[in-house]
Amino acid sequence: MNILIINAHVEDKLGGSEIQCDLIARKLTEFGHEVLYLAVNGRLSPGYNTSYHVAPVSLKKPEELEQAIKKSSPDVIYWRYNKKAFISSMKAINKFQVPVIFSVSHKYDIQKYRTDLLPPEVSAKETVKNWRDFCQNRRQFNGFRYVDAVSNQCRDFMGKTGVKREIYFPNSMVYDSVPFQWNKKYCVWASSIKKRKHPEKLIALAEELQNKDVDFLMVGEIQDSAYSYVKQPESLPPNLHYLGVQSYSEVNGLIDGAQFLIHTCEPEGFPNNFIQAWSYGKPVVSLYYDPDGLIEKKQLGYVSITPDQFKSNVQRLLDEPELCRVMGMNARALAEDLFDGEKNVKKLESLMVEITENKASKGNISSTAE
Repeated sequence: MNILIINAHVEDKLGGSEIQCDLIARKLTEFGHEVLYLAVNGRLSPGYNTSYHVAPVSLKKPEELEQAIKKSSPDVIYWRYNKKAFISSMKAINKFQVPVIFSVSHKYDIQKYRTDLLPPEVSAKETVKNWRDFCQNRRQFNGFRYVDAVSNQCRDFMGKTGVKREIYFPNSMVYDSVPFQWNKKYCVWASSIKKRKHPEKLIALAEELQNKDVDFLMVGEIQDSAYSYVKQPESLPPNLHYLGVQSYSEVNGLIDGAQFLIHTCEPEGFPNNFIQAWSYGKPVVSLYYDPDGLIEKKQLGYVSITPDQFKSNVQRLLDEPELCRVMGMNARALAEDLFDGEKNVKKLESLMVEITENKASKGNISSTAE
């Protein structure tokens, strides 16, 4: 098949969906398919170091996307760019009657009415902007009318878009690893550093656990200047160390040597760092989020409700290494079953074949969103 993937590219932006799309593109190429990755807002030069073809595209003007589709003549399109420029892009694609798979990467992808965009007690100017964003999100949701199938990384996301054909398609793991050494026991926090990720919760935790013989290592890109202070060691507890931006392989090495992963981010999609931790047999202590309830149901660590419970859960795993080991074994077993890249991309490949054949014989099979 001739497959078109649309998203930002991992060589331009190191993010969870970009990492997953790169893995999918490489696997589909290994399976013998012709893959073109349209890198949204990508670079013209230098070229991309990939086994598949990459071309930059802007979605500001639908004509550019139309030209790319006309030139590449894809059999199927895999869209993983949330609902950004969604309705205009779907209308452009629909002109060519190419079947589309929409990959749900964030809880906001499936929300028709985003009430979070209407916070109370803001200025009149902000209220006008918030209502504009709210209406724009509702309009973008109409793009699902042109989607043939949906892939969901969480089971909890299923049945929310109005598209009839959908699959549960877990994220997968890239096992490249850069060895890492540290002079004492440590726990890892790995994410982009901004408000929704709540890095301040890790800092507060480290402050309270200075009596423990353990360090807390923070890695990630500072995307909110309010957190620039983490680059200054004197601004942090002595047991917390910011290591800057790390590649996926470097984070793998960090996690491999850690006691466990600490997560303070708000619910979004399915965190890649959960999969990284579980694949290396490490539990997760999460402050807010348990995707599909896996942590509690499968005993893969702890989900906390309050800061006190968060601290208590971290302390318990530090104080009970055998419990940590058993939860780590549970995590590795789940990862081997659920997050295998070869198996998962084969599942996606089967869906691509199915909707391509259905489109050819029956037309658009799933335009039910309102």
